[in-house]
Amino acid sequence: MKAIITSLLLIFSSLAFGQAPTLAQQDDKALQDYFTANNIRPKQLSSGVYMVIQNPGSGPHIHKRQGVTMYYTGKLLNGTTFDSNIGRSALKVHAGLGEVIKGMDIAMLEMKYGTKATIYIPSGMAYGGKEQAGIPANSILIFELEIIGVL
Repeated sequence: MKAIITSLLLIFSSLAFGQAPTLAQQDDKALQDYFTANNIRPKQLSSGVYMVIQNPGSGPHIHKRQGVTMYYTGKLLNGTTFDSNIGRSALKVHAGLGEVIKGMDIAMLEMKYGTKATIYIPSGMAYGGKEQAGIPANSILIFELEIIGVL
């Protein structure tokens, strides 16, 4: 509820001063509308990324530079799947080093071994204004992640 009020205040204050809402404000409104329509109650991280944890996992949180192995499915806000490694090799990256999009890097640092979560990434922490292999520019992305290894 706090996130919805904050989002609306930012948009209305921008409009009151004759300014168009920023892309980040538009993304947040689209996410809030999506959450409301789908009865989703995510946790908002300070970065603006949202998370819903299905399984919290165990052990310490992943830290920057730590090796992480995961399965993922990436979708657009309209539900279209654009990529998945389910049934293929797991993705191996180092957390927080920019080997994946910024929003995913941020979310990984909130996770542990065995965590299953859905993350909602505003366009500015995804591919921004660049079209990327079937992903339109300025797209909000949804990732279903499962951390299957932490080195």
